[in-house]
Amino acid sequence: MVFYKKAFSRDFSLVSLEIWWRGEVKNEKIWTRERQPFLPYIVFEKKKDTVDSFYDPRGISWIKHLLLERINDDKNFLFYLEKNFFEGFSLLKNIFDVRSRLNHSELCNYFHLYEKNYIWFEAVWWLWDMTGSELKGVILPETLKQLRENTQDFVPKSEQLIKNSLENIYSEISNYIKVLRISEIEKNQIPDVSEFIKREQGYYFTDDKLFVGSNYRDIERMYNLKFEKINTDNISNFIGEVAYKGKVSGRVKLILSLKNINKVEDGDVLVSTMTLPDFFPAIKKAVAIITDEGGLLSHAAIIARELKKPCIIGAKIAVQVLKDGDLVEVDADNGIVKILKRAVESKIDQ
Repeated sequence: MVFYKKAFSRDFSLVSLEIWWRGEVKNEKIWTRERQPFLPYIVFEKKKDTVDSFYDPRGISWIKHLLLERINDDKNFLFYLEKNFFEGFSLLKNIFDVRSRLNHSELCNYFHLYEKNYIWFEAVWWLWDMTGSELKGVILPETLKQLRENTQDFVPKSEQLIKNSLENIYSEISNYIKVLRISEIEKNQIPDVSEFIKREQGYYFTDDKLFVGSNYRDIERMYNLKFEKINTDNISNFIGEVAYKGKVSGRVKLILSLKNINKVEDGDVLVSTMTLPDFFPAIKKAVAIITDEGGLLSHAAIIARELKKPCIIGAKIAVQVLKDGDLVEVDADNGIVKILKRAVESKIDQ
C-alpha cells in the first residue's frame, strides 16, 4: 500500500481538474515515449472551496528523474521543452488576453487547446518545482526562470476564462459551474441541480472518474492506497527550503484564494499553498512569505528575492498547521517556522 501525499491545494473548477489529470496521467507526453507507471498517480479531493491533490510520491520521483535524465543526455532538451510550451502558451494567451468569455463552441475548442499544452506545462512545472538538492548539480538556465515569469498566468487566466464563460453560457446554474464536467458541457447535457448539490458537498476525481458521496476510505480501498493525513495538533515548528534569508516574526494570514488577499496587513506573515502574480499587493505588505509548494524558480521564491523578503517554500504542511492570527517566527536563515503563540479564535477564510 502506498501513501499518497498532498502536493497542491487549488480553488479550481472540475473542468480544470479533468484537464490537469489527463494532461499528467492519461495523455501521451510527446516529449517522451515513457508513460507514468504509478497509477492512478493523482487523486483530487474536493472539500469546501478548495481541492487538494494527492500524488503517489513514486510518480513524482519518476518524472523528476526522467526530466533530469533527458537534460543530461540531450543538451537541446530544455530548449525543446521551453519552445513547445511557450508556443502553446502564446496561443492560449492570445485568447485569454483578448476575451473575457467564450461562447459554447469556442470554449470546447479552448478545452482541447488547453489540454494539449498541459503536456508541456507538466514538464516545465516539475523543473520549476525542484529544490536545489533535487537538481543534483544540474544548473537550470536563466531562460527557464524567465519562462516562469513570463507564463505564470497560464493556469489562473485559463481557469478564470473557463469560469467566466460557463457563468455566461449557463447563467441559470451559475452557482454550480465549478462542478460541471467537460463531457456534460461538450454534449450540453446538464445534470439536475440535486446532483450539483451533492458535488458541491465534496467529491473525489481520479482515473478519469468522478466519485460523489464517497469518503476517503472508499477511495483507499478501491485503489489500494492510503491518503497522508497529518495530525497537526501538537506541531510547534516545521521546516521548508530557504528562498530568501532573514528572520522575522508576525501574525499569520492564510491566503487560499484571490478573494481574500485584502486581509493581509502590514507586518503579517503571508501563508499560502503557492503565490500568484495577483497576490503582489498582499506580498508587499507582508513581512515574510511561507508556501507549502514551490522550488527555487517558483513565483514565491522569485518575488521574495526581488523584494528581499524572508521566504520559506516547500513547507508542505503550513496551511494545515497554521491559522489566521497565529504568531510565528520565520527563521529563513535555517528554513524553520516556529509557532510562538496560537490565536485564541481563528478561522481559515476561504
